[in-house]
Amino acid sequence: MAKFVLAGSADCPYFAKAEFVADYLAKNLPDFKIHKIMQLPQDWEQWLQNICLTNGWKHKTSPIVWRELVNRGGKGILLGGFNDFLDYAQGYYGLTADMNTQRMLNIAEENLKTKQELMEEEAYNKLLIKPYEIWITGALNPTVMNVIPTLVSGNLLGEYTEISINLLDISDSGNILHGFCLEIFDMAWPLVRKITMHYNLKGAFVNAQLIIILDDIDNDSRQPIEERHEELAERCKYYGRLIERSAKPSVRVLVAGNSIVNLKTYFIMQNAPSVPRYNFVAVASRLEGEARSLLARKLDVTPLDISNITVWGNISRTIFIDLNRARVHRFESATWGPPTYSRPVLEVLHDRQWIEKEFLPMVYERKSLIERRYKHPLGISTACQLVSVLHSWYHDSPPGEILSLGVISEGQFGIPPDVIFSMPVRFCSGNWVVQTQIKINEEAKEKLNKIASELILEKKLIYIPPSPPPVESKSFPEYLQLENEESVPVDTLDQELLLEDKESTLLVDQELPLETEESIPLVTEEEQPLSEIEESFPIVPEEEEAPSENEESVPIVTEEEQPPLEDESVPVDDKQ
Repeated sequence: MAKFVLAGSADCPYFAKAEFVADYLAKNLPDFKIHKIMQLPQDWEQWLQNICLTNGWKHKTSPIVWRELVNRGGKGILLGGFNDFLDYAQGYYGLTADMNTQRMLNIAEENLKTKQELMEEEAYNKLLIKPYEIWITGALNPTVMNVIPTLVSGNLLGEYTEISINLLDISDSGNILHGFCLEIFDMAWPLVRKITMHYNLKGAFVNAQLIIILDDIDNDSRQPIEERHEELAERCKYYGRLIERSAKPSVRVLVAGNSIVNLKTYFIMQNAPSVPRYNFVAVASRLEGEARSLLARKLDVTPLDISNITVWGNISRTIFIDLNRARVHRFESATWGPPTYSRPVLEVLHDRQWIEKEFLPMVYERKSLIERRYKHPLGISTACQLVSVLHSWYHDSPPGEILSLGVISEGQFGIPPDVIFSMPVRFCSGNWVVQTQIKINEEAKEKLNKIASELILEKKLIYIPPSPPPVESKSFPEYLQLENEESVPVDTLDQELLLEDKESTLLVDQELPLETEESIPLVTEEEQPLSEIEESFPIVPEEEEAPSENEESVPIVTEEEQPPLEDESVPVDDKQ
């Protein structure tokens, strides 16, 4: 059985007559199959050129007919044009077609009208399919450029879900973020419907379905650390009000960073009361990954061989790493078993002094030490942990996997309610579930209560200067040295780095510095005054809101002086 393909311009009368013959043969011959391709007149020549180039054919007029062997596969066999098809029909099937010129023209006109209507209907239906709105704040954070490829790949939200990316960073004057958006645009990902830049909070989080908060304090600012923390907290309160007003009720909010992560999550959640509490999480899995890496190095295994570590507490300040349930696989010892066999970490790790005095400080300092050593802000590790949490959130946790995640406490494990606290959770049916079946001893409960008291004070914006625990070992191991580098000895380097950190916070904020921001009033809706926030909330300076002259010719539209809910954006389709 053979299938014929008939292609032509919608306004071609010869295509109309060939179509008439093909329909007659298909209706009367059970083994005759016809597939018709109709192109608009303005698209026909380019389409014909491409199809001939692909198949190595030579043909210049409408229509074109080729034959495909359905049961054998392979490329089609060119039959020719209008006259070639009629000769084939007459010689092989004994069919002749009598159609006057006027009728051919009428059918061609009808074909063109039908094709145009189908194109309009397709465009309208495409507009009805709204893209999935993703908002990322702190868009200049190096984590963003590592997490976006996964968001748009189709593995997270589905291979047919189109995405709208909204990048918000109030500290940027436009040049850096603009270049970043151009880079995303040039990748031509098929699922990216549009990319929008935002330099202020006008219309922020409109129709948002997923929000990733990456804001951190400005490390280059000369303000006291207390004021910077309070400023960031006020910004997150305002984020919550914007989410309440503009985002979808089912929006999911993921908070990460180096500064007051629990507190940021809490203030956003408290100011968006219509959004379910189960839709707010704070990411603690980066600390979990660092702890696994250090234990793996100590036991001479890979980080993948360490499991069941739980990070409790205040993610960016005081944590408690529970190793009572931690297991190690493929550990070389007298006892050996299959790949699924594991042993308790505390059973095989006999260096108790290292666990009690050195392990936790090394986890605290690991990220900042690496950043200063290589003078490069880290973003890959945080991005990977964000992707891992999002994948479990949208597709449920794999069997046996437990994540450390900052969620709202409801009194589990004796933790006071109404605080964001890192606990062991699993995702089921799109919601997180605290694993209350896990048993903890009294000593652990006491530590958790102390951390909870710290979080309660933080909620009142009472700044608690952290006191780092003593570090008695090398917290910058030799395996982080560059192989061919002539550097100072590891012991000397560690001492210098640790002396620098003596008076700094416990978890040093080492994200990429943002530009110094000035404070000007926010523009808010009349029915929702925010006078308390407007006086201290930092917004990009007025002279920096207007984009540069070079931005006018770029296909990505920036957000300027517009009313809320009317952010300009660039459809990816317009690029074509």
